[in-house]
This record gives sequence, C-alpha cells and structure tokens, in this order.
Amino acid sequence: ITGVSSFTPDLMAKRFELLREVVPKSSRLAALWHRDNAPSMASVRELDASSAKARVAFQSFGIRSGDGLEDAFSAMTREHIEAVIVVNSALIYLERRKIAELALKYKLPAIYSGAEYVDAGGLLAYGPSYPELFRHAAVYVDKILKGANPGDMPIEQPTTFELVINANTARALGIAIPPSILARANRVIQ
Repeated sequence: ITGVSSFTPDLMAKRFELLREVVPKSSRLAALWHRDNAPSMASVRELDASSAKARVAFQSFGIRSGDGLEDAFSAMTREHIEAVIVVNSALIYLERRKIAELALKYKLPAIYSGAEYVDAGGLLAYGPSYPELFRHAAVYVDKILKGANPGDMPIEQPTTFELVINANTARALGIAIPPSILARANRVIQ
C-alpha cells in the first residue's frame, strides 16, 4: 500500500486553536459531523480532548443525512453554542452550501477543512492544500509507471496547508478577523 493521505494528526487541534483566535471569547464550542463516518468519530474525540485541555465546553452534533442539518443548528442555538468546527466527510462536503447558509442564519462562526467550504460561504477553513496533494500523487503515479515498487514507497502526509477566509461572511456575522489571522491567510475572499 502506498499513496498520499489528506489525514494529518493534530489537524483538529489546529482548527480548534484558529477558531478560538477568531472568536476568542467563545466558551461553548461544537462539532458538526456525520455520525456514520468512523474517521469523523476520531476527529470528534480529538476536539473533545482539545476542548478539555482549554477548559472550554464542547458538544458534538452528529447527523445521519442532510435532512438533520436544520435540527442540528437549531439544537446548537438552544445549547448556546458560540462557534462550530465542521468535521469533513463525504456527506458534509456534499452539504457544504447548506451548512454555510445555516451557520450564517444561526449566527455561528464555523471553521471547515478546505477552501471549497469557504467558497460556498463558510467563514474560514484550514487544511491540506489539495492541489499540492494531487501534484504529489501524480509524482507517485509517475514513479510507479517508471518501475518503482509501490510497496517500497511510504504513505505520505500533507506538508502544505492553506488558511482561507471569507471576509464577506465575517462581516455578515459581525466578526472582525484578527490581523494576525489575516496575515497568515493564503487567500481572503472579499
């Protein structure tokens, strides 16, 4: 087995940290995740540990289908959640526009795993640079086609990450993105 993985340990902790920088007074955070996705469960556990370490209240809101999104956001409001970390999965990705709309409707700042979420109206995203991952995968394919043994090639993790911010969404939420975050951004949508 060989290849390039988009999974990176501690990525959820980094998103947690960035969201706390953007919404520093938040004391009640949530995760929105797909209940039937095992990797998402591991991410929720990582977020729970980060929250406990930071002494921040944390709740997870799992959905089984896109039909559960409105109920999840409504429940977050009832629970006085102040910011959300959206855990990536195929279902969550497919529902990214609806999630961004609901986060705005319920006035909940949210961080996502990739630029596509921010392009869909999400506030900010931090994650691997997928164009870079695809280029790296192409290099692997080239090596294999030239005779390299895939069994001798390690599975590699991403080394390039992107921070993308949607300034329009920040304004709509009434959030001033700190200059320190803006300075680190790879892209800011105006």
